[in-house]
Amino acid sequence: MLKVIDIVCGYGDLDIIKGISFDVENGQTKVLLSLNGSGKTTLLKSLSGIIPVRSGRIVFDGKDITNESPRERVRSGMLYVPEWGVFPTLTVRENLILASSISKGKSNLDFSKISELFPDLNGRLSERAASLSGGQRKILMLAMALHQAQRCFCLMSPHPVSHPHSLIEFLISSSNLKRKVLLSSSLNRIQVFQRFPTSS
Repeated sequence: MLKVIDIVCGYGDLDIIKGISFDVENGQTKVLLSLNGSGKTTLLKSLSGIIPVRSGRIVFDGKDITNESPRERVRSGMLYVPEWGVFPTLTVRENLILASSISKGKSNLDFSKISELFPDLNGRLSERAASLSGGQRKILMLAMALHQAQRCFCLMSPHPVSHPHSLIEFLISSSNLKRKVLLSSSLNRIQVFQRFPTSS
């Protein structure tokens, strides 16, 4: 379980997140839905250790990780996935290999399974990520995240609007693998999540 207890964080003298608490169970997806500029990115960065927590606690699978570094949190099984988290000069295959190599455990998904879940990447494993469209890069980002064996994903606006099925496949696969998912979204994209049972 990911348990967030009354955390406060922000930038400089300004508190952006002021005492938020929630839980994410194994195999569960929770969605942060709000307007732009309301603190979704700040919250996800604080969970991943990029922004320090000023007060409150973050407990992950029974361990207090509030003061751990981003690297230590990755080793613990938590992964922050930014909105554009691919390496454009590497091929699609190399991006997936790199993602798998930094995982704490061994991924249960091979390239054929990735291609099955994300058909938009079919035939593109040898292409550089720079040649992909914006939507395809987001799909690659989802594939890279799922290719890892992390137990919790914090995804920043991961859904390509033109390919909503890719996000649905990602969420279903994560649920089947008993992984926790916390993702953020703007309110104008809520229709994507009406196709998958989530907690918001």
